[in-house]
Amino acid sequence: MVSKKMLDKKEFNYYLKYMRNNRSTVIFFAILSSILLLISMACSKADEHGHSGHDMQVMHDSVEIDQIRASFELSSYEQHMKMMKDMGMTMDGSTSPGNHYVMLTVMNSADSTVIKAVKDLQFEIATPENQIITRPAQVMSGNGMHHLGADFDAHTAGLYKITARFQLDGKDYRPTVSFEM
Repeated sequence: MVSKKMLDKKEFNYYLKYMRNNRSTVIFFAILSSILLLISMACSKADEHGHSGHDMQVMHDSVEIDQIRASFELSSYEQHMKMMKDMGMTMDGSTSPGNHYVMLTVMNSADSTVIKAVKDLQFEIATPENQIITRPAQVMSGNGMHHLGADFDAHTAGLYKITARFQLDGKDYRPTVSFEM
């Protein structure tokens, strides 16, 4: 059985005197701990939007046009394929897959129902060097989901502007989002 011992007044005064005499040491360790905490927080924030391979965070953005919400998701190609495998879904891969994958879900803004009648979808990706990459969409449908997506190569850090060009009910749409990588 472990006995709990309370500090008596003499011991308490001893510790209090020790803290007063070694105040600079206590302050030094408090400041050092604070600096290390700030550095740790800064590093984790910098890694939040990592750019390399499977370490990249999945990014999301949405645009509303008329009564349509275009929800974009950007991930590494490796992350996308892992997600597909985890859901038990297969996808016709391209012959030379890129290192990133953009996915689009088109929904009715009012009730969030998925709209599957999208026609002729192509993605236009403007790179930080202002090059335009045009990719046709692949349809992923199953397990209650319906998405359109395309792979592309993104080798340079910077702002990527992604436009989804499609037709719906005879009208042309061009929702555009930007992702910083």
